Amino acid sequence: MPAGAKGAGEVGIGRDGELDPMWITTMKKVALVAMAFALTAFVAIGCNPQYQIEVEAQPAGGGIVAGGGTYVRGRRAAVAAEAFEDYAFVEWLLDGETVSENAIYEFEVTGDAHLVAVFEERPERTREISVFFGCPEATTTGEPGEFGFVAPVTREIRDVSGGALLLALHELIDGPAPEDGDALPVMPDDVEILGFEVGGGVAVFDLSAEMFGPGWSGGSLGGIVFTQAIVRTLAQFPEVDRVQILVEGEYWEDGHFVWDGPIGISDVEG
Repeated sequence: MPAGAKGAGEVGIGRDGELDPMWITTMKKVALVAMAFALTAFVAIGCNPQYQIEVEAQPAGGGIVAGGGTYVRGRRAAVAAEAFEDYAFVEWLLDGETVSENAIYEFEVTGDAHLVAVFEERPERTREISVFFGCPEATTTGEPGEFGFVAPVTREIRDVSGGALLLALHELIDGPAPEDGDALPVMPDDVEILGFEVGGGVAVFDLSAEMFGPGWSGGSLGGIVFTQAIVRTLAQFPEVDRVQILVEGEYWEDGHFVWDGPIGISDVEG
């Protein structure tokens, strides 16, 4: 072994059998560095502990919440709530107390927290519409009345954005109710709506083949009553000026009238 070299078990031992001063100095440095790392870790953990932020929707079906997770003390956190269609956001609660009435709530993290987003169900919005059915007096005498061969009855439907037209047409399909007196149906009650679109003031509905099935009254007067009823019922909505009806994707043709383009109230008056 070369002179001055140290073998196993002789680390830090000098030639005289004493501890090597340089080795002692090196070990002190290593110890100091280790202590520094330990102190840094202790300070980081002690001064910046991590906390859990939990979020909950109440009721669970009222909306969605976000922003929960692990945060370092002193950091800013933000939680957010968004209500579903039939609900409205009310407030954020912490330990049963209101902390914010804003859907987005920002705060400084100081500890664990369980935040509850409260939603409430919106009251169902409804609206009154006129649904036009056949007028028995006019259809019997052949003399049109104020609205031609149809007359209005009042219906209350859900005020659904984009869905009121469909609901109105379903009222026509379902036919008169007992309280509507002697009002006459204008179409078979087994007709299905295959599709619809609204744009540029025109509402286009595609109906199933049952339109001309056994429940269809037929004849030229039946066609007139139907066109007056459906155009007047649908044109009361501000987004509709004219109506086009298809049957199984094809132009309406009942042997008396070919409905090959949109028509409005002025086209069915009288």
